[in-house]
Amino acid sequence: MCRITKKQSSTKIKPFYATYGRRAKLPLDKDENKITLTDRIRILMEELPTVRRKIKENVEKAQEKQRQQHGKLQNKWKGPYLIHKEFGNEAYKLKELNGKVLKTPQNGEWLKKFYSRNKFEPKIVIKGKEVVDKTRVRFD
Repeated sequence: MCRITKKQSSTKIKPFYATYGRRAKLPLDKDENKITLTDRIRILMEELPTVRRKIKENVEKAQEKQRQQHGKLQNKWKGPYLIHKEFGNEAYKLKELNGKVLKTPQNGEWLKKFYSRNKFEPKIVIKGKEVVDKTRVRFD
């Protein structure tokens, strides 16, 4: 019951209201707000199409936001690879570091030079004395 009575983040509307055009009646609700059948039909005919248009707009905004954020944390490059064979038209056959040659040649425009990084080892400086230790700090 909670899922259909709670406002969704993408639609910004409660699912029960979007489906039935009214608030869900919960067991604790009193029957104070009784409306006539004609009022109910009027609400369904006038308000529900507006609500559904708003839902469509909100879903499209949420989808666009998801599209923009998709893949931001993934690596943009694969590799590193070695050049196995060079063709004359800026195409290259690549091989992995373990020696396995890739089947399809790659266009040179899609390749980027790889610069390896040195392993990072922290340098700890204590009162002017440099103490380097991989796992623990020594105090001299």
